[in-house]
Amino acid sequence: MALVLLSSPCIAANADADAKPAADAPELRRELAGHNFIPSRFTLDPFVSTYVGSETGGGYGSAPGRTFDILGHVVSTDTYKVGAFAQYLDFQYGFFDWWAVRASLRIVVYTGINDPGIVGIGSSVQVNPVFGTTVSFKVGERLRLGGSFDVGSGPAVLFNVVEAIVLSVRNGELTAPLTNSSQTTFQPALVGAWAIHESLGMTFSLAYQYTRGSGDNPTVLAHLLGANAMLDFDMNALHWIPFGLLAGFTTQFDLTETRFVSYRYNFGLFYTAVKPLNVGLEVVYARSPVFSNTHVFLSSVIGLLVIQYNFN
Repeated sequence: MALVLLSSPCIAANADADAKPAADAPELRRELAGHNFIPSRFTLDPFVSTYVGSETGGGYGSAPGRTFDILGHVVSTDTYKVGAFAQYLDFQYGFFDWWAVRASLRIVVYTGINDPGIVGIGSSVQVNPVFGTTVSFKVGERLRLGGSFDVGSGPAVLFNVVEAIVLSVRNGELTAPLTNSSQTTFQPALVGAWAIHESLGMTFSLAYQYTRGSGDNPTVLAHLLGANAMLDFDMNALHWIPFGLLAGFTTQFDLTETRFVSYRYNFGLFYTAVKPLNVGLEVVYARSPVFSNTHVFLSSVIGLLVIQYNFN
């Protein structure tokens, strides 16, 4: 007790000394008007901070589909059930306060987990390295606007029994159920962020996505227009609890067939007590076509554990 009482003036002095630099600390590149934006795997944003990150998760999905006989003829309808695993590794380097480049590796595995799903959808492994850049500028104190461009390319291995049988009957020769292909995607986008309040921010984007397949499956081709908006609410900024919430919506529209291709809702809970560190859980509900069968639309729920550290 005597030591504590004797040292208390020093402790108080040190606390005051520590508080002043914190108050005078430079604004992080993910901040606008005092609001520190929470990142999302499913949202494009205009920030040019240097960071490393990782997202790991799994999901479950289902879709109405058809069952087939041994010759590939439609017999009846049933529900396809699918399980998935995803791993993302991310790195971005901000050269200036207006320009950054990034690289990421995306590994996605999914497979049917009931008989109709195994036969009708099969299994897929996709490995996609993605490279991108962002240029953005502050417009006043609360708004940041810019553009981004991403290029992704990588292999995909598909296993589908029904497709192999149908092709074997059609071509009069045995076709293997294992298909190798690759995808190349180009995605330019307009991106922005708005600090509505110290505790509330919004990111938004408008993107065009061109995707072409090659290899054994060269017919995969898409021209998509996508829009996204996301709100994040930091309760720590209001001195409530050190957690933040996010909620967003994304949709994509097919420009060639004039139809909505996909939409998703994402929600998240993040720890926000340490500004440079983003740790949390993100849950996504999505409806989109299956990669190996663009005529089957899958409704799925995916959970991701997100860890990202921003070096500014």
